[in-house]
Amino acid sequence: MTKEEIYILWNKFAPLWKSWARKLSYVHGEVEDLYQESYLLLLGALQHYDDKKGVPFEAYYKMVLYRWGKRYSTRQKATLMEDQDLEWYSDDIGSSFIDMSKELIHKEDLRRLMEVLELLSPLEQIIIRRFYFEEKTLKEISIELGLALKNVATRKGRALKKLNEIF
Repeated sequence: MTKEEIYILWNKFAPLWKSWARKLSYVHGEVEDLYQESYLLLLGALQHYDDKKGVPFEAYYKMVLYRWGKRYSTRQKATLMEDQDLEWYSDDIGSSFIDMSKELIHKEDLRRLMEVLELLSPLEQIIIRRFYFEEKTLKEISIELGLALKNVATRKGRALKKLNEIF
């Protein structure tokens, strides 16, 4: 299928994927990210669709969207497409698009993570930043903060639980 045909198909299904993305954006995430995800899912659906099964492509694509959306909204950590998922279409779009997508996804995730970190207590923020961003051990953090190692480990665990619920 040519890029032009994919673009036509993409526009044909615009009401479907826009509605899907708006619904999911209320659960968690930016609607623009979900638009991009629905495009990647369309490309994957085109690749894996089997018309011999007697299912119209529109129904198949809708099923792909909503299954992905269900995992996403029930927090089973459906992640944005990763390299191995994009390889099958790199010939059509080009590897530079994949690199750019990875970088944009990473920057957006990092931006959202920084916003969510602000919801933690100041002590939890310090522990998470030092452990993950400064790559310090829990023992080093406990010494710096003058807290028991067990206390730092417990606070880190609680902070991660909060982040997991929010992010």
